[in-house]
Amino acid sequence: METGRGQLLKVSLTTLINALGATIFTYVLSLKLLTVTGSAIGYGVNIFIGPVVGMIFAPLIGKIIDTYSKKKIAILAELGLIISLLTFLEVYPYVQNNLLYVAIGFTCFNNLCARFFTISYLSSAPDLVEKSQLQRLNVVQTTGVAITNMIALPSAGFLYGLIPFERLIWIEIVTELLTLLLTRKTKFKVTKSNLNIDDHDKTSIISILNKHVSLLELIIVVMILNFAITSIEIGVPYTIVKVLKKSTTISGNIQGLFSLGIVIGGE
Repeated sequence: METGRGQLLKVSLTTLINALGATIFTYVLSLKLLTVTGSAIGYGVNIFIGPVVGMIFAPLIGKIIDTYSKKKIAILAELGLIISLLTFLEVYPYVQNNLLYVAIGFTCFNNLCARFFTISYLSSAPDLVEKSQLQRLNVVQTTGVAITNMIALPSAGFLYGLIPFERLIWIEIVTELLTLLLTRKTKFKVTKSNLNIDDHDKTSIISILNKHVSLLELIIVVMILNFAITSIEIGVPYTIVKVLKKSTTISGNIQGLFSLGIVIGGE
């Protein structure tokens, strides 16, 4: 019988490895698109597609995750991610002239799979670890991921200028394979939700926001803050690499400071 500590270790490793690979690949793909297109739009497309995909497919993702086994969904999502990465790796040498358009399609599918995995896995936290360890797991999933990002961004900037882009794709494939293996090895408790999905579907987001004005105000503030943060995330690398002609390593170091700020702010 597996101990609670061993289960916590596997869940924590899954979260950190997945965050490490995804952060490195997202950043190097953005740098590649910046190099190819020479524009901030090329760099930013890989960043703003994620929220757009999430907004469009959020109702579908939520309903599927509430209906079917979260572990099976997480595994299928990881398989989808790995297949899409292998496909992108295969077609990459032949699409140099249309890399931006191919990257948009790839990023949309990649983000969809990633959201299925992340939401199904994170929502399973009470079924993954004991109740007494939920707070510890939350610390790993917030502070731990922020520290991982702080390491990943400078590493991505350094690796991008050192090794071919195709090998960087393999780094993401390896981390997703490790994530898949750990997910399969992780024990999910079989629990049934008391939520009536049909009744849940009838409750619209608009009606909820009308009843809770403070929630609507909070969402508006978060939207404004996210817009400002995204502008910085796109503007800073473009200015450093294209305007100031500095290395991607310097850009990665500066991006890593954002995650450092999250860690410090959470203390």
